[in-house]
Amino acid sequence: MTYTRPLTPRFYCDWVNWLLAEGKMATSDITDNLPNGNVSIATGSSLIEMFDMTPSNLQTITADTESDQIQIQVDTTIATDASQESSFVAIYGHNFQDANIKFKFQHSDTSGFTDGNVVNPALTEIVNLNSGNVAADATANATAGNYATPANNGWTLFSFASTEKNQYVRITIDADGTYSDNIQIGYISIGKYIDLPNAPDINIKRDFNEGEGNIINQTDGGMDFSNLKYLSAPNWYLAPYELKSGSTADSIRRSGRLAWDLNFSFVADTNFTPENWSSSKILQSDTIRNILQYTIGSHLPFLYQWDNSVSTEWDFCLSRVYHKPEIMKTNNVWSIGMQIVERY
Repeated sequence: MTYTRPLTPRFYCDWVNWLLAEGKMATSDITDNLPNGNVSIATGSSLIEMFDMTPSNLQTITADTESDQIQIQVDTTIATDASQESSFVAIYGHNFQDANIKFKFQHSDTSGFTDGNVVNPALTEIVNLNSGNVAADATANATAGNYATPANNGWTLFSFASTEKNQYVRITIDADGTYSDNIQIGYISIGKYIDLPNAPDINIKRDFNEGEGNIINQTDGGMDFSNLKYLSAPNWYLAPYELKSGSTADSIRRSGRLAWDLNFSFVADTNFTPENWSSSKILQSDTIRNILQYTIGSHLPFLYQWDNSVSTEWDFCLSRVYHKPEIMKTNNVWSIGMQIVERY
């Protein structure tokens, strides 16, 4: 149990949305190859909205009783192996257990994932992958690769190492027999995680902001009443971060909005800022400034894990970061403050 204790935090930064915001990628670089037949994206849903950073905005693929493969592919447009440092995938708001789904993850330097040029990496479970890790498959073919079968609906998070043949990434969704329901997906995040070099200072401020959405009004007669505009984050397929079978979200869940004020003191400049601001250093470094680069300050939300050594499903929240000016403490040593605020 972490008791929401911020020890050594980890930031999961969405590279697809960062590259889109920077103009490096276009929405046309996100594609699917749904087969001809009865498997299709339902009316009112779209592929691009699966990447809109809003897990409550569920998208539907019509697939009940069908068995065809579904492939979702992203061209990161980063052709240099060492610079394409994506290291995690999160799938929020899914019903993979109800729909009888298995999936695999691959990357390649060719858009067609041609045989001999495909990597089927090992997948390391963080949350709800496969009741454990998924082994790598050395066979460099698109038809190879080991499948994950999430044991629960809700959301899934896994990491992988990507060192070669990695411009294109692909998720292949398959039925374990036939699909037993239409497929629901709220948000797919593909990106890079960064661990901070140390825990924050002990003077931490934390707030749960219960009742944040209420407004107290006063009548002409002096009576007061409260109007509660919202209570908590909207449901995904289940309640946010919840894992279980079935589609009924828990009726009792955490209200409010988590927020932390953190300070990190005596951070070596090598952990604070890239060596220089060349494109390769922006892509390859793992510093605090890289986090702010990938989130464009508070523009893009990220997944926050307040203790990188504990990964139950409740030890995360989608957040925005608001940073304060950094201060040099001694030669080549800096401090920085940041506010982490939960994002619905």
